[in-house]
Amino acid sequence: MFPYVEFTTISLGPVTIYVWGLLVALGFIAGSLLLLKLGKEEKLDEKDVSSLFFWIFVASMVGARLAYVLLFWSQYSSNPIEVFYVWDGGLVFLGGLLGALPVGILFVRKRLTISFWRLADLLAPALALGLTVGRCGCCLINDHPGSATDVPWGIEWPDGVVRHPVAQYLVVLNFVLLLLMLWARKKPLFHKIQGAVAWIYLLGYGVGRFVLDFTRAVDGAYADPRYAGLTISQYVSLVFVIVAVVLIIRNWKRISSLTTKDAR
Repeated sequence: MFPYVEFTTISLGPVTIYVWGLLVALGFIAGSLLLLKLGKEEKLDEKDVSSLFFWIFVASMVGARLAYVLLFWSQYSSNPIEVFYVWDGGLVFLGGLLGALPVGILFVRKRLTISFWRLADLLAPALALGLTVGRCGCCLINDHPGSATDVPWGIEWPDGVVRHPVAQYLVVLNFVLLLLMLWARKKPLFHKIQGAVAWIYLLGYGVGRFVLDFTRAVDGAYADPRYAGLTISQYVSLVFVIVAVVLIIRNWKRISSLTTKDAR
């Protein structure tokens, strides 16, 4: 069992830095640097990649914040100006993804010479790295209370209840998927099938997030709303899994053929 530690701000004289916002910013920076590196490997123009990242950043922030506000509107109804206090925490990853998706599609059509799925292969590792870093901010401010547990790595909250460390689970999930995708990018198979790296993330994150949301708190101010026993993120995760499985099945003959050739 681990003690509850909350680390929300850093004071530097008259300046107050919000730890969660700092980690989210560092996550975006780390993701952008990896995206630039992967873009170079694909011989993409650095200005195009930088522009793509900027617009994806804007769209994902808007989508992530909007999703959070809609889910927890009761926290903002009495003082709507707090909707804009993003440094205090309150983003929904899946909302950000839905916001960024149309931007990526439009950018491919207007500016880039690669396919959408080839772009997705570049974005997925960058996204996983960004979330690995950004979710560390969630760990420090404890904004994802877990359900009660007796596992030895549980965190004892101020109310005396030992809870699952949900944010830490999400850090591990994204880090493992990041390593898996970076490994996959070195394999010939994943270069020959566009989208295969992104499918790893769709399937892995979908399954992981669906399972991990069962460890989230089901009551309290920060509990996620549930419908038929599942969170909205779990329903979206199921869509991710279905899409990934369908894409893998549709390309299975080609995957099998290339795997057989590589084995020879």
